[in-house]
Amino acid sequence: MDFYSARKQYQRLSRLFHNGEITEEEFVQGVDDLAITDQEGTEWQIGLQSGRWYRRKGAEWVEDQPFQDGHQPKPNRGRRALFAFLVLLLLLLALLGANYFSNSGDEEPDPKGEGLAISEGTATLTPDDAGEEPSDSELTPTPSPVSEEPTPTITATLLPPPPRVPPQVWEVESQSWFTASDPLKGEWLAVSEQDWEYENITYGNTEGLFLQYAETVRLWHAVLATFVDSDRSLTLAMTNTTGIVSLACRYHPGTGVGYRFELSWDRWALMFYWPGESFVLAEGQPSEAFRQGEFNTFRVRCAGETISVWDSRGLLASVEDDRNPDGALGLFFDVSQGVGGVVIAADRVSVLKEAGSAGAGDTFWLDAIEVTLADRYSSGTSAEPILAALLRRANWGDTEVTITRENIYLTNGDIRVYPLELGSIGEEDGLLPLPQTPTAEYSIGEVYFSGIGPEELNDWQLVLDLRYEGYGEAVFPLGE
Repeated sequence: MDFYSARKQYQRLSRLFHNGEITEEEFVQGVDDLAITDQEGTEWQIGLQSGRWYRRKGAEWVEDQPFQDGHQPKPNRGRRALFAFLVLLLLLLALLGANYFSNSGDEEPDPKGEGLAISEGTATLTPDDAGEEPSDSELTPTPSPVSEEPTPTITATLLPPPPRVPPQVWEVESQSWFTASDPLKGEWLAVSEQDWEYENITYGNTEGLFLQYAETVRLWHAVLATFVDSDRSLTLAMTNTTGIVSLACRYHPGTGVGYRFELSWDRWALMFYWPGESFVLAEGQPSEAFRQGEFNTFRVRCAGETISVWDSRGLLASVEDDRNPDGALGLFFDVSQGVGGVVIAADRVSVLKEAGSAGAGDTFWLDAIEVTLADRYSSGTSAEPILAALLRRANWGDTEVTITRENIYLTNGDIRVYPLELGSIGEEDGLLPLPQTPTAEYSIGEVYFSGIGPEELNDWQLVLDLRYEGYGEAVFPLGE
């Protein structure tokens, strides 16, 4: 099995597992079977949760790219068919171009090189007329035939409008998937110290951490009281109607001042707490699926003076509030009566990058458009190298945005390379469909470019250009 085949198989296994079509044991065993030994004898393995490649270095596994430093993949039959199709297309274009230039070479060149549509008139004097004053008729210019070629129209290039919201780069500070094979970490290590019952279970075909509690429990992020701009998403399901879960940001444990995104079976609310007081900034009702006990992803972001909250349907509310500029991140588990129950499937915390460009795994936010360069790899084994970029997209806003082949490209100075047209090959699993209209549910897929080899990646950038739609652009350097 080659690297490409292994990645495609991993994507298929991950999709089957998250859809509940295979068990965790089958998923783990399937990923374990994707181990590869390259031509140099180096062992490689895909990370169970991250989906990234890891190389064995002695007794350790280190994250690495298998398509650099000479670790070249061997394309499988599907990839060979893809490469053969692309190479054939490139050769055909080259032949057509050669034929075009060959035919154009038969034309007489313009000695002046001016190519004017209308030439100046001329007056001719014969030797017999020398010394005599020419008549008016002899001096009348003879016009040359007027060319029927239309005069090109010069049009101004419209500059894109400024983005409604300046693009932001966010980096993942911590993330957890609550499976039996993924140990607790960060603030979740304190779970065993709290007064509640907990265990890893499979709930609705999804693995998660089941928590059952009768009193308030609070988990504080390991980096306490240092966050200014933060983004947290939590995937959870309520097992009864009495539990309350809150995502807190810019919170001060000592005074109780801060923001809370409170979730219960029949209500969500964005709250601001002050000693002895509480203020409802926005509220509403959760989705019907959540009320029926299904998983839903909830997100709260504190960025600048804007506090925004989402669920799996999209943006719920965005408010301006400057009363609390910084504070800690926390998760609060409360109960209205009796015993509360909740299953947590995933938790991710991201922080705003102060400076610098996006790196591997970082996320660009273009207003409500979220895009992450999850991975990229290039193969130089074919006559024309192919670069594949693995992108994750989502649109958390109400306005539809369509990504086309003109929106996404590679750039190197003034050079642009647009994605390949793959035709029926585009039906292959995992390929990024273009055009595409992202929704509030994450979608991930590969997009291919021709002519960029592994040794050239440091000179190129991947761009998602939504400037003319008013969202700005996301720029990902492809080098290390």
